[in-house]
Amino acid sequence: MALVATDSAARACIPKSSPAKPYVLAFSKGQFYVPASSVISYPKRPNKMADGVKLGELLFTKAPSSWSPYCDPDTLMHIKGHDGSTCVYTTFAVEGHENEQRFLRFISGSIAAKNFPEWKKTIEEEVASGKRSKPSNERQEVRLAVLDWEKEKHCPNKAQLNPEMNGWTPLGKDGAEDLLKSCRVDPETKRRVKGEGGKRSREDASADQCSEITWQKTIRVGPKGSYVVNEMDGFLHIAQFSTQESSANDADADGDAS
Repeated sequence: MALVATDSAARACIPKSSPAKPYVLAFSKGQFYVPASSVISYPKRPNKMADGVKLGELLFTKAPSSWSPYCDPDTLMHIKGHDGSTCVYTTFAVEGHENEQRFLRFISGSIAAKNFPEWKKTIEEEVASGKRSKPSNERQEVRLAVLDWEKEKHCPNKAQLNPEMNGWTPLGKDGAEDLLKSCRVDPETKRRVKGEGGKRSREDASADQCSEITWQKTIRVGPKGSYVVNEMDGFLHIAQFSTQESSANDADADGDAS
């Protein structure tokens, strides 16, 4: 599929930054500038994070409760792709790391579904009680409206915006600046000591996971390329195509692929 050449000379930059500091969207193994024309609303301010370790811990988890403090609409950025799909991002400022605020961090559909309605309710209550002022201009109204974003409605056909397919300018090529380095420090993967017989039980493996996981299940599939996984409203559908290996495994497969 051909790239869509929609990038413009005007890049989305951190408001009031001088010199102007363009935002950067990391995607796959690349980093991309975002055209100013693709921005629906800018954040008023970044979220503050103590250090790269704390940032790495947050970015590692998908638990909505962990992300709730960072979903204030004043810290959110709403971006639109060439096909009309939109996604929401936020940024983090870490003292001593000026470029960290330039990274746009994706707010997933599950995080938005849990936290945006709660934030909207809280703001409405604060406005009604006089603790917060009503939006007084269009810019504030648009920024607050980001809380109405829903994955199924505003970005139904993809996980998030794809800067490559939008034709946005990548860093590190054609005279653009070099790739940026984030200060994030990903948490180490902890492994439990093996139990009796040198094997880990499923209970041991589950204990390593996030305490907020409701349930999990492991199923056996064939070789890579012989199955597809599709996410639908409230469902994860796995289709296994017939192969010699998968046929041999049917008898002892742990799970139902239907």
